[in-house]
Amino acid sequence: MLREIAKALAFLHSRGYVHLDVKPQNIFLRSDPGRTGEEVYRGLQGNLKLGDLRTTVRAGERVTQATPAYCPPEQVEAIIKGSGTRPEMDVFALGMTGYRLLTLRDDNPATPYLDEAFNHIPRDPEKALELVRRARESLERWTPVMEGPRELRDIIVRMISTQPERRPKAHEVAIALREK
Repeated sequence: MLREIAKALAFLHSRGYVHLDVKPQNIFLRSDPGRTGEEVYRGLQGNLKLGDLRTTVRAGERVTQATPAYCPPEQVEAIIKGSGTRPEMDVFALGMTGYRLLTLRDDNPATPYLDEAFNHIPRDPEKALELVRRARESLERWTPVMEGPRELRDIIVRMISTQPERRPKAHEVAIALREK
């Protein structure tokens, strides 16, 4: 699933766009993938699509929205400061989506800080920025625990780095997750 969505993001990014709302609720099946585990596994390839393209903007354009449970701290910071979008924001969100799908846990430690930051944006942007800083610190201290192949765990950890320049590009994620 992650490989298919990484390929979709790589396409968007290559055209100069950023999605800004990658999350499980925005990943859709084009058709029924099958009934058995094997059918579903084979039925996912080419059968997934990334939806909610209303959130997509040109790279560098102002960020106006985010989903705190999946977005990186710098996306909320960009909303506060009126900064532009970057493809690395989507890679982080895809990494958090992968973490959630792999673990079935909703324990992103930054979420409460980013949720609260949204409440302070209009009336107290300095407080909102402080909450973003705390969100970033909570992610830096966090060690996500995941089962599954080491390569998958490693790429997800790289994708959810708090340092955007350390995240792989979407096309690199797709390559790293190719079938071996």
